[in-house]
This record gives sequence, structure tokens and C-alpha cells, in this order.
Amino acid sequence: MEREIVKIGSVELYEDEARKLYEEKKYIVTYSGVYQLFYSNAQKKVYGQKVINQRGIARKGRFYTMTAEAINNVLGEKILIEE
Repeated sequence: MEREIVKIGSVELYEDEARKLYEEKKYIVTYSGVYQLFYSNAQKKVYGQKVINQRGIARKGRFYTMTAEAINNVLGEKILIEE
């Protein structure tokens, strides 16, 4: 059985990896910004929406998974709601 790939911004993840990040309430941080993960009951899959549009948070070609608290610390201000 082939694993399904989900594309969030420029990042490609396997569906099960994306779902785990969603359940852990992690964000995906790329060079171009921060993506929040959501789950669609209708499509039965995880998708991402850009919530911060700021270049240079991560290096080009790299991505990180971070909590809201960690992102707020990196940015030096409270932008995301910490749980």
C-alpha cells in the first residue's frame, strides 16, 4: 500500500506524519512563513494554511516543526495562541 503525500506550502509530508504533527498541535515553519495544520473531516486528510507571512524565519530549503510558544519566542512577540 502506497503512502499518500500531503503538500503544505513547499513541504511534502506523508499523510500519517502530517496527522501526527496536527495531533501534537505543531506548526510548520518555512522560509516564507508559518503554516498551521487543520484536519478536514470531509476529505479525511490534513491540510495547512499560512498564518504568518514573513520571510527568513527558516533557512531556504529547510523547514521546522514547532509549537506556538517556540515560534513566539523566535519572533520575539506573542502572535500565536499558546496552548
